[in-house]
Amino acid sequence: MLHGSDRPLEVVEPQTPTIVHEDPLSNQHAIYASMTVEVPIFRAVMRHDLAAPAPGINWHLNTRDACWDVRGSGLRFTTGYIHVLPREHFEMLDLGITCLCRVPVRTERIHKVDPSILTRLKGVRLSPELIEGLNRYLQGDETLQWKKIDGTDLISADGRFRISGHWGRKSGYYEMVDNKTGIRERSPCARSSRTEWLRSSPNRQSLREGA
Repeated sequence: MLHGSDRPLEVVEPQTPTIVHEDPLSNQHAIYASMTVEVPIFRAVMRHDLAAPAPGINWHLNTRDACWDVRGSGLRFTTGYIHVLPREHFEMLDLGITCLCRVPVRTERIHKVDPSILTRLKGVRLSPELIEGLNRYLQGDETLQWKKIDGTDLISADGRFRISGHWGRKSGYYEMVDNKTGIRERSPCARSSRTEWLRSSPNRQSLREGA
C-alpha cells in the first residue's frame, strides 16, 4: 500500500484529510492509501493554502482514455513523502485505488518526492489552475501567503514566520524569525525592497515548502 504525506512518518495514524475532496468517501477519519502510485503522489505534493477561503481538490480516473483528471483550488505545491505500508488492516475500495485503515500502521519504507514528478507521470491531466501553480513552483516564484500585522510587520499565513523591518535614516535591515525553530535571519535591505528580499532570502526554500 502507498500513502502520501507532506512529512516522513515512522507510524502513520488515522486522521481527517486536510484537503477537502468532493467525494465524501475521501473525507473520512482514516489512513488513506492506494495500490496505484498516482493518488498518493497527489496527496503528498499538493497541500491546501491556509490563506485560501475554500481549498479543495478532485481527481478521477477517466476510463475512456485511461487518464487521471485532476483539478483543484486554493492549493500549493510542496515536497512530500510516499510511505510503503503493509496491506494488513486495509479495506480495499474501487479496485484498490482507495484503501482505508482505521488503526495506526508502521511504515516499511519512505520515498521523498518533489512536485516536478507530476511532469513525468504518464496519464495525468492537470487543470489549468494546477498547471499554473506547478509552473510557479518549478520557476521558483511560489512563496507563502503573508498578511500585515503591527504596521509594517508581516506574518506567514500559518503563523510560523514573522518579518519585521528596522530602519535608520539611510539604511536598515529586515529580520525574519522562525517561530518553530527560533532561528533568526537578519539582512540589510532598503525600505522599498521587502519583496526582493523575500525572493533572495536563504530561507526561501523553507518559506516555499513550509518546512
